[in-house]
Amino acid sequence: TLQDSETKKSSEVVQLRKEVKDLKEQCATVDETHQDAALERDKLLQAHAEDLEAVKQQCSAKVDAAEQELLESSKKADKLSDDLQQSETLVTTLRAEMKALEATLSENEAALACEQQATSNASKERDEARIR
Repeated sequence: TLQDSETKKSSEVVQLRKEVKDLKEQCATVDETHQDAALERDKLLQAHAEDLEAVKQQCSAKVDAAEQELLESSKKADKLSDDLQQSETLVTTLRAEMKALEATLSENEAALACEQQATSNASKERDEARIR
């Protein structure tokens, strides 16, 4: 009875020690699994951070290229605007010169007509003078 009780208690102690040992092994396995998962998580986070940095650099390079292209396009547009302004100025100048030349031509044509008339009149006067 007392001995049975001690045997029972001893058996319970052995059983509890076994359970404690099993629980310690389970805890060690859980800790190991947790550490492995933490390492894997850290690797994934590092890879993700590297991927994000690569994408960020690509985007930055694309933005820089687009800004450069925009700047070049703006310079081309400014040059075309300057060229257009110069062309318009040249056209205005050429039109003014053309009007001046047309006026000179009209004056020359009028002067030529007067000279031809004068020549014709002089010729008629000579002819009339010969006849007389």
